[in-house]
Amino acid sequence: MTMDRYLYAVLLGGKTDDESLMEDHRMVFVAASDEASAKVSARKLWEAEEKHIDGIRRIDAVDGYRVVLAEE
Repeated sequence: MTMDRYLYAVLLGGKTDDESLMEDHRMVFVAASDEASAKVSARKLWEAEEKHIDGIRRIDAVDGYRVVLAEE
């Protein structure tokens, strides 16, 4: 059985330095079957403290081109 996977853009926020007053942000891209799985995968890609997700979007098309993920 093959699970469909989609491309997700996830904006992470968090503190990378205890002395910093401001949080940093990082945009990551993950392949996942659903939004919940994408959030879990994205959090694993950044070693920030107090990290959270500021935004997530499934990417189905870019500039008129359909995005399709295929296993290599």
